[in-house]
Amino acid sequence: MPWLRPDALAADTSSSVDVALHALNWYEQEVGLVDGLLLLQPTSPYRTRDTIQRGIDLFRENDSETVLGVSPASIHPMWTLKVSGNYLVPFMDEPGFDFRSQELPPAYMVNGSFYLIRPSQLREQRSFVTDKAIPLFITSEKEMLDIDTEMDWLVAEALVRHQDPY
Repeated sequence: MPWLRPDALAADTSSSVDVALHALNWYEQEVGLVDGLLLLQPTSPYRTRDTIQRGIDLFRENDSETVLGVSPASIHPMWTLKVSGNYLVPFMDEPGFDFRSQELPPAYMVNGSFYLIRPSQLREQRSFVTDKAIPLFITSEKEMLDIDTEMDWLVAEALVRHQDPY
């Protein structure tokens, strides 16, 4: 099947950008040009139809390069540290350790649930995160779940078990 990705793009180390470009190039060669490439990672199983539609609407209404699913950062970046030599130092040039959380500027993280980008931007920047990305705010803890660890998987399973069937 010609649309399947080659083995080199099916490894654990394969990047989403390379896989998306492979699919995009095949599709545009065989079918025709597209306005945007939408990546919906399977590690975000609780993303809703409404969220997808909101993201597409943002892309169309703003003539965007990119729309990214983002959620409030679980740990504010101004409160993070890194190791330098043997010591902990602020990760950011402007740390916020002297501020209460309410005094810090809002911070968001890419949550992995929604990436919509113009093909030209993906080809040019080789990234889904561009300089002119519009945020698709996702605040539902269930929707922003991104399964990256065994603990994330256990949380997702618990959500399935306790889901209201009606």
